[in-house]
Amino acid sequence: MSKLYLAVGSLFTQTPEEDPEEFEDEQARISEMQAWLADQGVKVDLLSEPGRQMWHGEVAEFAHIYHLRVIAAHLGERRDIAKFLEPRLARTAEPDPVLAAVWNGSAPTPYDHLINHTLTDGFYLPVDFASPIWAGDGDEEEDDEAEPDESVVSFGSSVALARELTELKRALAKHKLPVNHPAYVALLTLDEAARHSVAHKMPVSIWE
Repeated sequence: MSKLYLAVGSLFTQTPEEDPEEFEDEQARISEMQAWLADQGVKVDLLSEPGRQMWHGEVAEFAHIYHLRVIAAHLGERRDIAKFLEPRLARTAEPDPVLAAVWNGSAPTPYDHLINHTLTDGFYLPVDFASPIWAGDGDEEEDDEAEPDESVVSFGSSVALARELTELKRALAKHKLPVNHPAYVALLTLDEAARHSVAHKMPVSIWE
């Protein structure tokens, strides 16, 4: 029942005035991240305005995001979601097979940035790009039915995420998902984070 925390703002945790040595270390790490992203075709400024924070939010349980992803995966396949409209999903040892098919790449989805993202210790960037970008140990053997490995980090587009969530809200309205449903509340939090990111041109950070 892990809570997720979200923030829109600078990736720096220190300013030069607060801790010059730690700031230099962070600057080096963020510079490497920015250069790596540029090599992947994503140009974004992560070094400006250290210390600037625009918004904070939280999702009560990671399970609420999982529930939202299951619903989105089924909607993307034009499947019936009636059984998912209850506030809680049945707890099972294996992930939902439709969601797993999206994770392993055997099924496309219109909700790529929502579903194919690590979330914890991940980022959404205020730049529009097609699919989430992954950084980490590419030598790990993949499990076709496993959730994305926690040892890697992903970068999604907050621009694309906002677009996906707008479409998802429309779809859920047609199915009359209650606005106080935990998955819908999680959607609204993600949507708010994405919109602040786009408006202020700052990344979203997510952690447990």
